Amino acid sequence: MMKIIYVTDVHGDTATYESLFKMAMDKSIKAVFIGGDTCPGFNSIIQKKFLSSYMIPRLRKFSKKAKKPVYIIMGNDDLAANKGIYEKADKEGLCHFVSGKEAKLGNYTVTGYTFINPTPFILKDWEKGEEEIKKDMERLAVRVKGRKLICLFHAPPFGTHLDVLHDGSHVGSIAIAEFIKNAGPCMTFHGHIHESPMMSGVIAEKLGETLSINPGSRVIMAIDIDKADEIEILG
Repeated sequence: MMKIIYVTDVHGDTATYESLFKMAMDKSIKAVFIGGDTCPGFNSIIQKKFLSSYMIPRLRKFSKKAKKPVYIIMGNDDLAANKGIYEKADKEGLCHFVSGKEAKLGNYTVTGYTFINPTPFILKDWEKGEEEIKKDMERLAVRVKGRKLICLFHAPPFGTHLDVLHDGSHVGSIAIAEFIKNAGPCMTFHGHIHESPMMSGVIAEKLGETLSINPGSRVIMAIDIDKADEIEILG
């Protein structure tokens, strides 16, 4: 059994993080996945203070007590200026910061991708056009070919139950959808579109052989990635 716990789009809500790490202490949980938009606000100084005063100390405490791996990516609301804080935490062994790189989890390879397709939002640190994302996905496919792959992609795949806005339109990434269908990772985790589960009534969808999941903002869930047959909503 390889049961993991996942949350995304927490936006610095410490109550959600406390619930996450408390639930992750359960013996059945083998790893923690955090899918981007980790920080509060839209200001680099505010986010740096949050990471330095709360997030990194909390990861250190969890690492010391639980000795379970934590896999993290940034999201489009996490300012790139603070990327180095997560990279330092990775080097310290507090987490696996998998934005743009890979790490092992048992027999699986975990990789992450922070960039999203263009939005009307002000922050542009982690936005790319679909052609650029497609090139990144092509390079990723070469790097991970033949591996048992788990992906943390902040953007959901386009045209699915996972990328639906309040008005019913689909705004996910076409290139990410194509990668999933062509590369066939075991499982992909997404976020970014907070309201999608409410609008579609669905948090998981099969794309080819891949189970893709977007639970929505601050929803803590667990799944056995070896079986991929039951999602538990924990909080």
